[in-house]
Amino acid sequence: MGWERSKEGYPRIWSEFTCEKTKQRFIIKDLSEEYYDIALGYMTNIFLNESAICKPLRILEDPVSRLQMQQKWMKIMRSNMAIICCTDDDEVPRVAAIHFTVVREKGQEQPSQDPSRLNKYEQFTEVVEQLTVSGDLFTRFDSGAYLFSLGLFVLPEFRGLGIATHILKSRLTICRALGLRGTGNVFSTPGAQAAARSAGYQEVVARVYEGQRLALMAASVQ
Repeated sequence: MGWERSKEGYPRIWSEFTCEKTKQRFIIKDLSEEYYDIALGYMTNIFLNESAICKPLRILEDPVSRLQMQQKWMKIMRSNMAIICCTDDDEVPRVAAIHFTVVREKGQEQPSQDPSRLNKYEQFTEVVEQLTVSGDLFTRFDSGAYLFSLGLFVLPEFRGLGIATHILKSRLTICRALGLRGTGNVFSTPGAQAAARSAGYQEVVARVYEGQRLALMAASVQ
């Protein structure tokens, strides 16, 4: 049986902040059941069409791969490991960002496969897996587990406000609460990599995929 989050203390608020640019207040918290459909809709219809990894593979247009991705996200939400950022000064809070985190454990690595025999979703996971394995964050954190990620999406109207950086910082708070020594994952755009650097993440290893520079970046819990 793999790592599981205790239901004690769930759901909880991880961070609260005010945007310096707009003075809007935001809250980062566990993504609970009332947000499942909203999160899945945004991730499917916008994230899959924008991701530097998913877009070239046209996962949105592949029914089988799209379903596999949705099932992965649903599993994460049901395991209480997804977080959400919402406005905190509106009468009805608006969703600003969605983030899927997951604990990656040693021994879960998958052997490299022939890309020509993989469907679109499997090609996506292979790209991420190869880069993640080469970075060996288990050794970096001297631990058999760390906090990983499978998607960070900021809604278009909330971009440029530093929300991604606050979410990435909140992952360190989550690590401390869950007894993990660090966090890291593959960042697929210059903007995402800049947000990670602002949150204290360092680049571990990088590669170019479909003309896009992908970087495995990580941060240790102090």
